[in-house]
Amino acid sequence: MRWPVPPTGCGRPKRTRNASAVSVRLVLRLRAQRRGRAVPDAPTIALLLLTAREAASTLRISERTLWTLTQPRGPIPAVRLGRLVRYDPRALADWVAAQRGERP
Repeated sequence: MRWPVPPTGCGRPKRTRNASAVSVRLVLRLRAQRRGRAVPDAPTIALLLLTAREAASTLRISERTLWTLTQPRGPIPAVRLGRLVRYDPRALADWVAAQRGERP
């Protein structure tokens, strides 16, 4: 006996990360506007630091290799914000230049 295949699209709709990030940004922007504060645009904030995945893809290495090379274990400088680890794109460029033998 074969079990019937459930139809596609049944159940609870998936909540995507992008939709929740947009709604959180919108709520924060509205709160800041009510308080009379200036809010920088999201792209400006996003360009300051890279996540481990973004930094690894920028350097074209795996995330595991990046973790191995991240300070204090290795030479790649990282910014620690509590439990979060972020990478400054300028520091990564300086590190790559140092690996080539150039001055940053």
